[in-house]
Amino acid sequence: MAIVVNQGRPWIYFGGDAVRQNSSSKLTLLAIETEEIYRHIYRYLPSEDSIDLLFLTGDLDAGRIRIAIQSDCPDVILLGTGVVDALFLSILCDIKASHPTIGLTVLFNSCSRDYVKKINELSKRNRSGTSIFLKQSLGSLSGLVSIIHSTALGQLNIDPSLVNSLIYLKPESLFLKQLTGREREILDLLAKGFTNSGIAKALFLDNKTVENHINNMYAKL
Repeated sequence: MAIVVNQGRPWIYFGGDAVRQNSSSKLTLLAIETEEIYRHIYRYLPSEDSIDLLFLTGDLDAGRIRIAIQSDCPDVILLGTGVVDALFLSILCDIKASHPTIGLTVLFNSCSRDYVKKINELSKRNRSGTSIFLKQSLGSLSGLVSIIHSTALGQLNIDPSLVNSLIYLKPESLFLKQLTGREREILDLLAKGFTNSGIAKALFLDNKTVENHINNMYAKL
């Protein structure tokens, strides 16, 4: 075990994992990321002064992850990878089943349509916030912080590029026939890359109303 000071904050390294105790009332985050470069990026999250990164690992070991979650009880779990595979999906399913009230942010570079659909189905069952994004859609660290905070607030956020993939999983005409006029307006804005808050401003709605419409749309996919 070694104690290292990172940006003025103490980190205790157990093997390849970084662990620190929460000493504030900030939003608490547990991060599991298979790509080393993103693990380095996540270590800068505490510099935003709104997130306390309690645990960071690149190990997709279900047992160790379960122990870390039970020990730290984070507000949000960030689960990231390059290409979504069966192991990553099994870890995601395990987290959802064991901790349905913890917010979950899922990030990846690419994913088959079948896996996108499965991840979407899992998000519908969650009793807390869920955000699903392609890593290439993240333009800045502050953007990632905003996504994590919206997850903690119980919001559902899905990358517009993935929305398009989900729509094309079933015949367009069958899906569109199930949508209300308002849902079609929101779908059009999602396809153009609008965020939930952007849609709310464009349609003069509150964020919660937009979220409810989006949830209803995903339920019809």
